Amino acid sequence: MAVVAAGTGCRVVDRSIEFGGTGTDRGDRVEIPVDPPTPVDVGSTDFTIEWWMRGRAADNAQGYVTCGAGVYGWITGHTIVDRDRWPLSGADGRDFGVSVGADGRLAFGVENASGQRRTVCTDASVSVLDGQWHHVAVQRSTSGTMQIFVDGVSRASASGPAGDISYPDGFPTARPTDPYLVIGAEKHDAGPDYPSFRGKVDGVRISNVLRYTSDGPRPARRFAPDANTVGLYQLDDVKQPSPGGTTVTRDSSRASGSPTNGVVRGSSDGAWPRPSADNPFAPS
Repeated sequence: MAVVAAGTGCRVVDRSIEFGGTGTDRGDRVEIPVDPPTPVDVGSTDFTIEWWMRGRAADNAQGYVTCGAGVYGWITGHTIVDRDRWPLSGADGRDFGVSVGADGRLAFGVENASGQRRTVCTDASVSVLDGQWHHVAVQRSTSGTMQIFVDGVSRASASGPAGDISYPDGFPTARPTDPYLVIGAEKHDAGPDYPSFRGKVDGVRISNVLRYTSDGPRPARRFAPDANTVGLYQLDDVKQPSPGGTTVTRDSSRASGSPTNGVVRGSSDGAWPRPSADNPFAPS
């Protein structure tokens, strides 16, 4: 459906991307490069990563999350955002990710360079797997504070590991998937214990500041780039890849050093991911 993007005056086709939750053979995902260094390699400063999502519990029934200090328990949920590391040598750390459990709880996990870990989770009474569009924002400060906002309301906050968690520049790795921020799948294809998200994602924005300091209404319009936007993926331009093939989704952040375009990677059967006309701002 053609809609006018609020605040732009331009007529665009507002689409989302739909993932199948297959997440194997480096397919059914979007990969955004972070090394060699790109503006999307956040973690050396405060940051916010936010997006719109729509999913159902019946389609995400396998994953579970564990939460708390010393826990990196987001990785067994259905992965939505993955900037984990699995290096060739040396310690891991300086990584993070976001997933959703089968009970609809969101989990945001961080590990710093010293191996200190924490996963914060939303309450099970607030499910994002109810078949409705939800706006989700995860925030992390270099002092360690971690937050999850759902539809404009803070649903989880804790003091986590402090320090720089950006991707270590040029760190040796045997895994070609390592130097990427991945949307929609567990990046390493580590097996069925680490499932991927099945559902729709729209409007991914990555910022080098904390965007939300208090509760408020959920965003009412598409994101537009500003001085603190380092990655912006409207996903309107997604084309369904051929089996095992790739297409590109454009970064419209206008950040210095951009664009950091994402690669849309198709599943081996070509079924996922795929563009969808469904979006959070479509008339009901």
